[in-house]
Amino acid sequence: MSKKSKKHRAPSPRGPVSATSLAELRRLLGVSQRELATQMGCSQSEISRFELRDDHKIQNLRRYLEGLGCELELSVKMPGGLRYKLSL
Repeated sequence: MSKKSKKHRAPSPRGPVSATSLAELRRLLGVSQRELATQMGCSQSEISRFELRDDHKIQNLRRYLEGLGCELELSVKMPGGLRYKLSL
């Protein structure tokens, strides 16, 4: 897998950030499926299939997001509202 160090800039949120799909996030960053596939060392069709899935392994999701220049963070919201960041 060859990785180019290409940084993508996310637009600054103007309000609360809402949930979005992987494809919407990629488009928000101005990255095409082909560009991401090149960055990740896979095919454009693999990116397309990954974005359409409704169940992702954490390691694959992390790799996809890192290909976009993003970082995956996971947290747990406990009863009562306390949040704990998970380190995986």
